[in-house]
Amino acid sequence: MVEHRTPNPGAVGSNPSWPAIRKKCWAKLINTYGARMAAKTKEKKVSGDVKASQPSPFSPGQIKKFVGEVQAEFSKIVWPDKKVTLGLTGMVILLAIIVSAYLGTVDVLLGKLVSTILH
Repeated sequence: MVEHRTPNPGAVGSNPSWPAIRKKCWAKLINTYGARMAAKTKEKKVSGDVKASQPSPFSPGQIKKFVGEVQAEFSKIVWPDKKVTLGLTGMVILLAIIVSAYLGTVDVLLGKLVSTILH
């Protein structure tokens, strides 16, 4: 009897994790998928008639509603103090300078190495 070696002894199937599928099975799978997609397309066409009764998102009432929702969300934001903002901005600038100096140094050194090897 062959020993069953797998991380999950109760697992059934082949290794890799996808089971082996024959060509006939692929054809059946593709046909099933095609039928599902055709049904979804029909559903969208039928539901499109219902959608026409809804107001346009660009109507003045919908725009007013959107602006009101945006204002409500902006009122929930907790903005940082000026001191915190300046400190974080300084950290970003300092980090950008350090990373650019590092990458510039690596570029110059690798360039010299390649030119030394090629000559």
